[in-house]
Amino acid sequence: MTDYDINTIQEMVTKDQKISQELLALLSNETTSIQERDYNSIKEILLNKVPLLDQLQKHAAIRKQWLASLQKVANEQNWREFLASFKAPNIHQQWEDVNHTIEKCKKINDTNGVLITRGKKTGSQPVSYTHLTLPTTPYV
Repeated sequence: MTDYDINTIQEMVTKDQKISQELLALLSNETTSIQERDYNSIKEILLNKVPLLDQLQKHAAIRKQWLASLQKVANEQNWREFLASFKAPNIHQQWEDVNHTIEKCKKINDTNGVLITRGKKTGSQPVSYTHLTLPTTPYV
């Protein structure tokens, strides 16, 4: 593994950490907007979530290709072992932080989906909002 490869992976994990934190903040704001029935904010949040999810999925595809180039199956275990092979423990910790944040995002996203479904059933105002489903494994 070259220094270039290590730096590239470090950069990608750092970006994923930032993106996942941004996504978490948006989802928290989305919860508030749903509860307050602030439909304009919800639409704006949706527009801001899409590029973040796209970027996470793009990085997942890169990770999958990276593991495939090493003749490894793309799964969480192999990715963790790959990261552990570096003499840079901060990469491993950052990855753990990304996973932890993504798990929080999934929980909030699922809750928001329930809130949206309930809001649609009350019929108080038509919701022209499509709930995004976070992919189950976009991270490897």
